[in-house]
Order: sequence, then C-alpha cells, then structure tokens
Amino acid sequence: MKNKHILLAINTLIVFFIFFLIPNINITNSSNMIMTADGPGDVWMNDPGDLEIGEEFTTNVYTNTGYEKCAAYGINILFDPTIVQVKLKEDDSVDVIASPDGFFAAGNVDNIIGDLMISGFDATGKGPSPELHLVIISWICIGEGDCPIDITAETLINADLTTIGTPEGVDSEFIVAESAAPEITSPSTISYEFGSSGNSISWNVIDASPKNYTIKRDGTPVDSGFYTSTAPISINIDGLSTNTYSYSLEVDDDVGNSNSDVVSVNVLPSIDPVLSDAPNIKFELGETGNTITWTATDSFPNTYTVKIGNSNVDSGEWTSGGPITYNVDHLLVGTYTIVIEVRDKAGNIVSDTVTVEVTAPPEGPNSVPGYDLFMMILVIGISIFGIGIYKRKKL
Repeated sequence: MKNKHILLAINTLIVFFIFFLIPNINITNSSNMIMTADGPGDVWMNDPGDLEIGEEFTTNVYTNTGYEKCAAYGINILFDPTIVQVKLKEDDSVDVIASPDGFFAAGNVDNIIGDLMISGFDATGKGPSPELHLVIISWICIGEGDCPIDITAETLINADLTTIGTPEGVDSEFIVAESAAPEITSPSTISYEFGSSGNSISWNVIDASPKNYTIKRDGTPVDSGFYTSTAPISINIDGLSTNTYSYSLEVDDDVGNSNSDVVSVNVLPSIDPVLSDAPNIKFELGETGNTITWTATDSFPNTYTVKIGNSNVDSGEWTSGGPITYNVDHLLVGTYTIVIEVRDKAGNIVSDTVTVEVTAPPEGPNSVPGYDLFMMILVIGISIFGIGIYKRKKL
C-alpha cells in the first residue's frame, strides 16, 4: 500500500508539471518582443525598433492561449496619434490583416484620439499556442518622440465562451526620431591610365530606411537599384576614353529624404614607363655583392619580370622611382643576357638588357703559364725513375 501511495504522488506531480508548467515554458521573452505577465490570457505585440518620421512599419499582435483554443477576442490599443497613426486603406478601413495562424473580423480606429479596437471570431478556435499570432497592423510615423502603446484584452474566450486565463495586456513605448537624410561616404578623386582595368567607384550609404539609388555620368543615368544601409554601392569605370568625367550618386530613403555625392574621374593618356639603362657587369666567380639595379618611373606602376634567356628568375610589383634589384652572385662561369620588363597598369611594357660575364678565378696567386704541366711531368718522371731503381735492386 505504501508503494501505491508513492506511485500516486509521483503521477500527480507529473500531471501537474504537464498541465501547469509546460504551457508557460515556451512563452516568448526575446528582446524584440513587448512582453507582459507569464500565463494564458496575455496579449502583446512586437517592438518595432528605432523609427523615423515618415517611415511606415507593421506590428504583430500575439496572445498566449495556454492549452486552450482561442475562439474570439476583443483588443483595444491606445497610442499617441501625434507620433504614429494607423494606416488606412483606400476604403478608409483600417490596414489590419489576419496573420497566417490567426484571424480577424473587424477593426475601428480613431487617429485623432489614438484608439484602435480590433476583434475576431473563429467557431472552431485557433491554437492552442503560447504565442498565437493574431493580426498584423500597419502604421505610419508622423511625429517625433516617445510613443506609448497600451494594449488591453477586453475579451479572450474559448469555444465554450470561457475566458482564457486572465486576459491582460501590456504598457510599453518606442521612439520615433526626426527624419534624417541618408549619409554618404565620399570617395576621393580617381585617376587611371587609358587602357588599364580594375577601376571602380564605391560609396557607402547609411540610413534607417534605405530605398533606391541612381548613378549618373555627366548627368546621364548609367546605373540604378535598391541599396542596403552600410553596404557598398559600386560601379565599374573601365573602358573610358581619355577625358575627365563627373560621376554622381543620388540616393533616396523610404521617408522622402535624399542626398547626393559627386566623384571626379580622370582618364589619363597612356604613356610608357621610363626605365633606367643598367650597365653591363663582369666579375670573378666567387665574388659577392654583384647586383643589377634598375629604376622605373610611371604614374601607374604595376609589375616587373627579370629573365635569363627564356627563364623567369624574378618578378613582383614595383614602385615608381624605387629601385628594382637583382643579385647575380649565384651565376657560374659564363656570359649571360639578363632582361628586365616593367609593365604599367595600362599594359605598357618597356625593357632593358644587361650582359653579365662571370670569369674563372686564377689558378693560384704565384702561378706561371705551363708551371702546373711541368710539375706534373716532373712528378711522373721521378715516379718512373724510382720504380726502375727499385726493380734493379730486386734483381
């Protein structure tokens, strides 16, 4: 009997947990929601975040039905009509629609005193859900300041006409700021040499309600579209003929503000780099510190390549007026033709050729021509003479 009582107590606790605790565990409590109490009957809406005068936005109304279905509701929303107002459709009805999970029957608004009443009825009921999405309301910002929102649940019942939980709304507020024009980061003047590639203009625009942009070249539109705040707006400017051009960016936001910026583009004539003529080099094998140094100048330097014969032995980027150096200490005895080619961003190439002669070191500090050959013959002769004497003694 004692075990039965223990088992009954455990089952009772499990049932209590399922029916009373679990419905409250999933209540939305994230930072983007305006929340109220903790149980069935709660009604709230999402926080619209930072807004600007003239901006349109929507809010979503939710309710917690616990483990019941919602069959009917009546909600009253008070707001500051000098800051926000409910949008109206062409027939002057409120711009309120049912969410995919919710339902909506009627709405009435007074945008003078700031009062919106909405209601809905569904015979079979919706839910159960700790976050039943009822309706979507459209608004427009008309003034600056802190806008209070007061939501009251007048009616919230199930299909048996029983009140769900303890209907309770929320008091909250959000801020509408004075409308500001989009902020544009302006690039510097751009210059490039005719025929070069990879040239572009890139702007960054910051705005709370971005909309569209237009790029013009000397007053003629060449690009347009929608932009995102802080994301770059870029256009390629390759292929222009030698001249000076004016590129303008015009941006609008969703509340009627606009701004613009102008960037000058100079396309310069294509001119070959100027490359110094390095002298030929001659050195003895084993000597160190032997280098070839060139200097190249150009408004738009790019890359260089050093070749010995048909083989590339060095390459990289060069700076106008800076040295390009190649060390030749590693070369063996012989004569070499070393060619450098320098290229600018327009594709112009100039070159210079240097002859490098590497000589063999002398045979010794006191060497005399033929001396080594004489010594070799002498050593061989002595060896033969010594062998002959040795054989005679044995005989």
